[in-house]
Amino acid sequence: MTTETSLYPEDALSVLEAIPAGIFVENADGEIIWANHAVSQLLKMTTDEIIGQNRDQLPLKKTLKLLKLSQPAYIPDRQHDTCMQIDSAEVKGANHAATVYCVVDITELASQSRFIPELRQPASLDPETGLMTRKHIHQELVAEVSRSRRYENPLSLILLHFPELESEAQKTELLKSAAEVLKDDLRWVDLVGQWEIDEFLIVLPETGAEAASQLAEKITANFDRLLPSNEIQVAVADWQKGDDTAVMLQRAEAKLIADQPAQNGLLTG
Repeated sequence: MTTETSLYPEDALSVLEAIPAGIFVENADGEIIWANHAVSQLLKMTTDEIIGQNRDQLPLKKTLKLLKLSQPAYIPDRQHDTCMQIDSAEVKGANHAATVYCVVDITELASQSRFIPELRQPASLDPETGLMTRKHIHQELVAEVSRSRRYENPLSLILLHFPELESEAQKTELLKSAAEVLKDDLRWVDLVGQWEIDEFLIVLPETGAEAASQLAEKITANFDRLLPSNEIQVAVADWQKGDDTAVMLQRAEAKLIADQPAQNGLLTG
């Protein structure tokens, strides 16, 4: 003889809340409408702070943990590196649609190099800053320029040039600190990588020149705790019809080397 049991909606939510893996739900507009306690712990935010937000409203270094779907995502952090496995599934009803995400911390497994050694330091990440390498950020820029050339979507990039410092250790610490600032300032769709030894390249999809310039000013202002913002050169270039990747980069690099003093070192055009 078997006994049938019913699981009521409130019971189901209790079960999801108790699962030791991050689970959250987005509606069709990308708004987070439910999250369990494990997600709060991963993001170091309360459930009330998470619900109602879109993922691109969260700081980049936190949002990254929720983006790489169906594959491990290596998340560099100055204090504790993590590796997340994220999977998603769509839920469709008669009057609504939603997406359920499951986030599992697999850091301990990833640290065992005999299982997945490439996750400990992917070739696409710079070992010092945790940002994309020059090769990888260039590949991403090529893809975005190709998309703009095809669909005429707005696209901008920012080059950040840091000053010479007395020692290599000081420069390394500056770049690592600057990378942390950028991870908090940028949207999840934005891309940032190490371009030269003393330069970062930021790729801003769906962003025009004005918005990119405003972001550049915000970034330099947030760098004030690292060093005076007028010591950092910032050049903004937006995609213009007919541009290829090389033309965009040349325009930005020309602004950096041009002798054009500007407030806060910001060079646009």
